[in-house]
Amino acid sequence: MSISENDVKEYEDRYRKLIFDKVEEIISLQSKIITHIGKIGECVDIDASLPNIGITFNNKINELSQIFKKAGISMFSEPVEKQNMVTSNFVGDAIIEDIISQLSESVQKLYEYSASIKKVKKVKALENFGPIKSLFFKIRSLFIPNASSKFSSKSDDKMKEVESHLSEYKEIDKKIWEYNLKDNVVQSLVKCIKGKQYRSDITGLLEECVEPTLQRLGLEDLIPELKEELSESQEQEVLSNNKSWELPTSQKLGIQLSTEKVAKGFDMKKNNPVEKTH
Repeated sequence: MSISENDVKEYEDRYRKLIFDKVEEIISLQSKIITHIGKIGECVDIDASLPNIGITFNNKINELSQIFKKAGISMFSEPVEKQNMVTSNFVGDAIIEDIISQLSESVQKLYEYSASIKKVKKVKALENFGPIKSLFFKIRSLFIPNASSKFSSKSDDKMKEVESHLSEYKEIDKKIWEYNLKDNVVQSLVKCIKGKQYRSDITGLLEECVEPTLQRLGLEDLIPELKEELSESQEQEVLSNNKSWELPTSQKLGIQLSTEKVAKGFDMKKNNPVEKTH
């Protein structure tokens, strides 16, 4: 029995739904956090015009999938005639997993940004003394030198923390927005292969699952660079951890592994509940 177009479509529809359903959850979550930041930052001089990185991710995956489509292949699926089955595209998986990891990190950075703003707001509130407290603070400063300057320094430190978290969050958005195959796919593949700890001879993996896709995408010139990066990574792994590499049976990453990876990568909502605002 040969693989039908319907089999490929069914597989790809399930895989895409898995990814983009989770993306919608992230977009909604980040929207709530950004709205919350706008409210708590009303009395603090902060940048509340934050990008929703979930939307950036969604747009980037759609952009990259169109490049695959123009090359006559899918970023999300690949028929394997020898085994009469449909699996995910290994290169597509590596790209998605890499960008997902950045998206997950962005959620954490957004929480950190929110928390740092709350600290600044608290310090600012203490700075706005009423008449009695202001008089008390002035009297106190006569007996405790530099009391006011220490308080001001604390406020400055908190603002630097806010700016740092904001910069980190926006940098992730920029990295996802600027992701392109020519400059970034090699590192995505190295991370994927190293993360799954494929061992010893990886030639079969590259020849069967990676090189054909890169050739179809017109990126065959990246294959030597990829092999060199993997060789260096393997040497470092052996030297640091004394681990050997082992290539499993030549089966590609299926929907089950992809599902587990994507679900794990997006599982931020459970561990980071959004603070309710009234």
